[in-house]
Amino acid sequence: MTLGRAAGFAAVCGAAALLSLALARPPARAQSSGSGYTFSGGTAAQRATVRAALAASGFDWSLVPARVTIHIVPRGDCAAARGEIWLDSRTLAAGREAWGIV
Repeated sequence: MTLGRAAGFAAVCGAAALLSLALARPPARAQSSGSGYTFSGGTAAQRATVRAALAASGFDWSLVPARVTIHIVPRGDCAAARGEIWLDSRTLAAGREAWGIV
């Protein structure tokens, strides 16, 4: 698979992951607490890539009523479930080019 096709597939996978996370949650309340995200795994550089991508997206994490755990794992795919997101560590090595996936 070419880099362009892989990036396109990964972007679709990332969007599906975020959509599934949003659909799995009830509507946010104005006084939600404990919202935000935390990491499981990954290097400092990989976590910085995710933080930068999330900051660039402008997504308001206060709308999510519970903490989301972002798992950085070397298994080659991305996925999401209620309160969980899995990202491929090798993909994050691309730095800014991985932002679309995040």
